[in-house]
Amino acid sequence: MTDEIDARLEYNQCQEAVRRLTDFLSHELSPQEQQSVERHLTECRGCFARFHFEETLLQTIHDRLREMRAPAGLRERILASLNSAESGPSLSTS
Repeated sequence: MTDEIDARLEYNQCQEAVRRLTDFLSHELSPQEQQSVERHLTECRGCFARFHFEETLLQTIHDRLREMRAPAGLRERILASLNSAESGPSLSTS
């Protein structure tokens, strides 16, 4: 009976850690929540493996995105659109 309760408790802790993983990796948790997830990751090899995979994936995506540049024409259209939005709607008398 105790093993069953322990297994359910561990499962719930894993579910909670996984649910918070993205926020944990983005450093968006409160210090107390951050510490709770860190503690779980040191105790649970399965969650740590998932954390390590997601951390590596996010870092790879981040690194690749830094290397990419939007085509000049696209950048110009976006900047022009932002500039016109900042200056407000134009009054047309047509």
